[in-house]
Formats: sequence, C-alpha cells, structure tokens
Amino acid sequence: MNVSGFTLIELLIAITIAATLAAIAIPGYQQYLQRQQRSEARVLLMKLQSDQTRFFVRHGRYARTMAELNMPTDGMTPSGRYQIQVSRSDRDGFRLRATRLIADREAQRCLWFEIDQLFTRVSAPHPAERCWGR
Repeated sequence: MNVSGFTLIELLIAITIAATLAAIAIPGYQQYLQRQQRSEARVLLMKLQSDQTRFFVRHGRYARTMAELNMPTDGMTPSGRYQIQVSRSDRDGFRLRATRLIADREAQRCLWFEIDQLFTRVSAPHPAERCWGR
C-alpha cells in the first residue's frame, strides 16, 4: 500500500517556518505603514505651508483656520491617523502641526511635528531629523 501525504513532523516543520517568516515580516510591514502615514502628514503640512504663503500674498496675513486654507475643519489626513491644525498664526508667521491621533508605538516616536513660515521643522518627543527625515 502506497500512501502519499505529509507526516505530522513535516507539517509541524512547515508551520514553524511559516510562523518564523511571519514574525520577521510583520514588524517590518508595520514600520513601513507607520512611515507611510507619517509621510502622508508631512506632505500635507508642506502643501499647507505653501497655501499659507499664497494666502499671505492675497490677504496680507496668514490663515488662522483650516477653513481659510480650503481644508476640512477637522484637518484629518486621508488615513485618519493625524490631525493637521494651525497651531499659531499672526501677521509675522504661522505654525502648522500634525498630531498623531492613535496612541501606539508611532505616537511614542513622533507624537506631533510642525513646520512654520521659515520651513523650520520641529517634533516631539524625538528630534525633527527622526520624524521629518524618514
């Protein structure tokens, strides 16, 4: 009698290999998603920074609200992970802030980051190079 198939040992080895590969791949994929979400917020901040400059040319002052910049008042990024807001605005300058809305590991790295009229970039709790650079 010739029976073909997998033995229990072969099946357990295959499951162990698959679990090991998943354990390696899933954290990397999660970091990729977090970088992508941070990038989404950075791109929106830079767009709004440009919009603020145009607003200033037209009105002689910087926009004080997201509505003045023709953005939804909730200021959510498309992924819904960051909220963008005008954190400071007066005749001399402005500051735009992206704040992480979900309390996770990414929030521990880059809870918020900002840009102003001089392209000065700051973030917390880690320095701007870490949150703006990658």
